[in-house]
Amino acid sequence: MGKKDKLQTSNFIPASIKRQIRYEEILKLVIPHLGTHTGKIIVAQILISLKLEGVIKDDFSQKDIDMVNTIKDAIFLDENKLKDALNLHAKLIEDSKHDRLQS
Repeated sequence: MGKKDKLQTSNFIPASIKRQIRYEEILKLVIPHLGTHTGKIIVAQILISLKLEGVIKDDFSQKDIDMVNTIKDAIFLDENKLKDALNLHAKLIEDSKHDRLQS
């Protein structure tokens, strides 16, 4: 699998398992603040992924904002990617509910 194929199939989830676990932990913390607004959900997933990968820093430049908007627009144009992102969100909501019941 080439680098381009790997990027396309990753749906912007960080490549390493350690970062993926951290990604999901952070999303679980953020989920209660996102509501059901699809745009907020997608942007949160993108920002967390890019931050964990070290692509963006604490201070966003206009270039960073443009990149996030480009990625968001690409996800909204691809029905499968949008569905995958929303399914992940739904899964993490269920996991969060389950975790709270276990506590």
